[in-house]
Amino acid sequence: MVECCMKMHVFGNSPSPAVATYGLRRAALDGESEFGEDAKNFVVRDFYVDDALKSLPTAEEAIDLLKRTQGCLLCPNGWILHGNDCYYYSDVTNRTWDQSRDQCETMGAKLLVIKNQDQQEFIQRDLRQQVENTYWIGLHRGGDDWRWVDGEHYNSGLIQIKTQSSGRCVFITKSDYYQEDCSTNHSWICLKKAVRI
Repeated sequence: MVECCMKMHVFGNSPSPAVATYGLRRAALDGESEFGEDAKNFVVRDFYVDDALKSLPTAEEAIDLLKRTQGCLLCPNGWILHGNDCYYYSDVTNRTWDQSRDQCETMGAKLLVIKNQDQQEFIQRDLRQQVENTYWIGLHRGGDDWRWVDGEHYNSGLIQIKTQSSGRCVFITKSDYYQEDCSTNHSWICLKKAVRI
C-alpha cells in the first residue's frame, strides 16, 4: 500500500466549477425522495455549473421538471423552505440578541424579519414543532421606535409586542412576541433568501 498526500486542492480554488457542480449534485441527491428521480437525474446528468441541456417531448413536461428541480435545490441542509425563504431554528439556548444576530450573519443570513401575514402564520405553525420555547427575532428598539434588522419599521398591525420588561429586543414564543432585555439568553431564528438554480 502506498500512502499519498495532496499538496494542493484537486479542483483548483474554492469557486471552481467542480465544487459548484458537486454542490448541485449533492443537493439533487438529497432531494430525490421528495422531488423525484428524474429531477435528480436532470441535475446529475444534464447540468454543468449553471447550465443545463435537456430535451423533453412537451413544454409542459419541461416546465414541470424545472419546477421540481428548483424545489430540491433551494435551502441548505438543516434549513426549512417556505415561499422564497429559508429558515433556521437554533437548538442552542445560550445566546444574547447580539450574539444571535452575529451567528445568523456568519451563516449568510439575518435574524428573522417578518414581512407579511403568510410568513407570520408559517412561523407560528412551525414553532409548534420546535423543541425550544423562545427564540430571538430581528426586531429591536432603535431610538424611540421598533425596527427590524434590515432597517424596516415595525408594523404593529402584523404582530403585537407584549411588554414584560423594559427590554429593547424581541423574542417569539409558540404564541406571542415579547420585549426583553437584549442580554437575556434564548435560541434564535435565522432567515435568508432561497437560492435558485
